[in-house]
Amino acid sequence: MADEFLKEFLASSAWQQMQELLNEVLDEPILWVVSNSGEMLLNLDNHYPEFCRIVRSNPKGLQACDESRQTHIEEARKNQCAIVSNCQE
Repeated sequence: MADEFLKEFLASSAWQQMQELLNEVLDEPILWVVSNSGEMLLNLDNHYPEFCRIVRSNPKGLQACDESRQTHIEEARKNQCAIVSNCQE
C-alpha cells in the first residue's frame, strides 16, 4: 500500500513542485526514489549533473555509482523505508 501511495505521489504535481524546490536548495536534481520494498520508483538517469556524467563516463566511476545505488536499494529493503537520492549519494 505504501508503494502505491508513493507511486501516485511521484506522478503528482506536488512532487514536481517539491522536486523543483529540492533542486534549488541542493543545487542538483533528485535522480531516483527507491520504495521501502527496494523497487526503483523513479530513475532519472538522463538528468545527471555534469560532475556525475563525468564520473559515470569512466567504467570505474560508473561501477562505483551503481554499487552505491545498489547499497541504497538494499538499505531500503532492510529498513523498510523509502529512499530519495540525488547524484551525490
